[in-house]
Amino acid sequence: MRAAALLVSALAAHALRPGAVRPARATLPRSIAEPQTPSAATPQPPDVESTATSMPAALAEVWGAIADAPPGGARLLFPRCAALHNPKIHSALFEHLEVCKDSCDTFGSSVIAAPGPGGSVIVKGGRERVDTWDNLVEDDDDDDDWLSPEMKAMLAGMEEDDDAAPAAATCPHVGGMDDAGVLECSKDWVNAIVSDAGICPFSLSADRAGLPLGDVRYDVMREADAESSYAWFWREVDWLDNHPKCATSLLIMADPFWTRNMEAFENFGAALTQALQTGTESRARGLGLESQIQLVLFHPAYVFRDGADRTGEDGAANFARRSPAPMVNILRTPQVKAAQKGLPTGLVYQQNEATLKEIGVDRLGEMLDARDWAAMEDVKVDRSQIEVLKMARKMMADGGVLSTDDLSKTGGAAVAAKQSIEATCPMASAAAAPALEPAAAAAAPAS
Repeated sequence: MRAAALLVSALAAHALRPGAVRPARATLPRSIAEPQTPSAATPQPPDVESTATSMPAALAEVWGAIADAPPGGARLLFPRCAALHNPKIHSALFEHLEVCKDSCDTFGSSVIAAPGPGGSVIVKGGRERVDTWDNLVEDDDDDDDWLSPEMKAMLAGMEEDDDAAPAAATCPHVGGMDDAGVLECSKDWVNAIVSDAGICPFSLSADRAGLPLGDVRYDVMREADAESSYAWFWREVDWLDNHPKCATSLLIMADPFWTRNMEAFENFGAALTQALQTGTESRARGLGLESQIQLVLFHPAYVFRDGADRTGEDGAANFARRSPAPMVNILRTPQVKAAQKGLPTGLVYQQNEATLKEIGVDRLGEMLDARDWAAMEDVKVDRSQIEVLKMARKMMADGGVLSTDDLSKTGGAAVAAKQSIEATCPMASAAAAPALEPAAAAAAPAS
């Protein structure tokens, strides 16, 4: 790290960043223009006709083009996406892209996007990936000649400290695992913390959750740049759109960059959240997708913003969102509303805080650092004795379950029970079982 970069890092340090992180990128000039019309003097990029029929599918293609911009550019046509032919939504798309620029590497510098006629999107730029922040601050050492000898000595000492304590030491990541290892680790965490501890009352196991119960999908991403990550996210939303039997998706961002740079992850999540809204405090119009999906973010260093004064950065309640790797959980809005209607959110928060406080910060931190939740076997919650969890189990039973869903178990035990039933009756998972009677559901023993 150069001296100039260290100086800016010292001035712009973020309280939640674990260890040495890349500073926030500099604000770049905006490049949104009025819809472009062909002219004889300006060569036009080739047309690429999309088959997308929905906004998520269109966004996936837009970000795919931005992440890997063709040398001559491209004009993306969306004849089947009715939403983009609405001028207000077309304009809102570019307001959303503006929001995303702050977390991007090339978009807004070497790659630009502009509105075209008829709901089209024009993408121009080269393939060479450029980190705009690095271009501004990571240059020749000669550029820091204006610093005093004392300042240079102080910055040199900071550089030595950074080398001695890399970010990975303070915030372990799953970068050394292959995809199978990342998936197994993530499912172990979901089974132990989310399901067994009852953090999500509607999570039966790592494989089954929601209201009504449905499958949980996982996807592991290795990209470190925001452009590819946005494309990956919208492809997953489009996939979920076309697979109604899947209740939810967990997108796992396995590259160490996202673990080490909490601010970059937060910016990424905030830009996605803006797309769901119809408007924001900055008056940037969202795309109004909140009626379809909602998001929950997880990170190894997560801190509840609204609870920092109550719990502190090291409060046990934060472990409800501290996962082994950064994750984006895509939820179906109708399921979220159904859950909130029958189960007050405040009761869930209170129960989670009490459960995690009983387990203890030290124990939770040790399990997360070791990526081993075997100790949770001793502290499973009894869902038959906790009112909010009893209510949730009744709602799941009333919503309909499969013959392989054993509501008396959670986490790994529920997975094992499902596998045992499937082994003896291969067709069981395809046959829906009738909903349990409310009394039977309430009386069923917990794991």
